[in-house]
Amino acid sequence: MQTGCRKNELLGLTWDRVDLKKNEIILREEDTKSAKARAVPLNKTARKVLIGRMSLRAEVCPSTPWVFFQLRKVRNKAIGDRIGDVRRSIKSAAKRAGLSDVTFHLLRHTCASWLAEQGVASVAIRDILGHSTIKMTDRYLHSQESHLQDAVSVLKAVPR
Repeated sequence: MQTGCRKNELLGLTWDRVDLKKNEIILREEDTKSAKARAVPLNKTARKVLIGRMSLRAEVCPSTPWVFFQLRKVRNKAIGDRIGDVRRSIKSAAKRAGLSDVTFHLLRHTCASWLAEQGVASVAIRDILGHSTIKMTDRYLHSQESHLQDAVSVLKAVPR
């Protein structure tokens, strides 16, 4: 949610494309749905998660290239293998939080909406999410009623 990345962009992320000096994730053409390379900026929270993953990698499986890897052997996956899906993990985390209908993609929508609520321009949100058009980005933005009320409260009274 802190990067706005698609599920496959993150699950396919390798350490050679994480640049902590520049605070960004490098997505190549072959990594993105739109087949357009982009750099995804990291905020403090995302950076902290990646540093934690780096420590975990050093401890559990230093040879894995994957940022998000299997922590234990399951079925046909070994420790250090790429995680294929997170659907069940998200579902159980949502259940523990008392939420329903949570998907990975919903996190992308939430990222876009939160950025918009903080006044980030649609063009910047488009670039962060990797959309080709502003029209697609607009489909991701969901205003809360309280924000709409705040928005109209800035209007001045019309003189008579």
